[in-house]
Amino acid sequence: NILGEGEESQNLKTLATKLKLERVNFLGFSNNPQPHYDRAAIVCLTSTYEGWGMVLMEAQTNGCATIAFDCSAGVREILSPSWENGVLVTPYSIEEYAQSLSKLMEDEDLRNKIAVNARSSVKRFSLENTLNQWNNVFIELSNIDAEASGDELHFGEMSLHRCLYEEMVGQMITQDNLRV
Repeated sequence: NILGEGEESQNLKTLATKLKLERVNFLGFSNNPQPHYDRAAIVCLTSTYEGWGMVLMEAQTNGCATIAFDCSAGVREILSPSWENGVLVTPYSIEEYAQSLSKLMEDEDLRNKIAVNARSSVKRFSLENTLNQWNNVFIELSNIDAEASGDELHFGEMSLHRCLYEEMVGQMITQDNLRV
């Protein structure tokens, strides 16, 4: 199954018909990809540029092995190291992509190992971990500010960093709820 739309959609549909690829289904855009993740073993991202690659994180969270072109720092961050948390393919190397995908399709043990590793690895991008990292940034900035002024910070009081942290948590939770 192929989800999504793009400039090449019609060309790909025509090619699939010409090659008589009966098991290739073009499903278009979906507001709810969950049923597709539930049935998938491998998720292929074929973009030649992808800033972050949220679909990769969604796929990993759902226990899918992932493959993508090594087209950005974001994709590299999510899938590294290659063949452990996903498969990174040299940009524009269609032959390497095809060979890597074939290997994933044929080797169930490898596919399962990657899926298990990825499901664990993707947790580092969880809301809780992200909020903790931001909180640490605010604490450090507050400490630097306190050292510069010579004042001692009292974390029991409503400090600036706490206000910013709570505002950010509220924003992230609201945005997260809107996506559901």
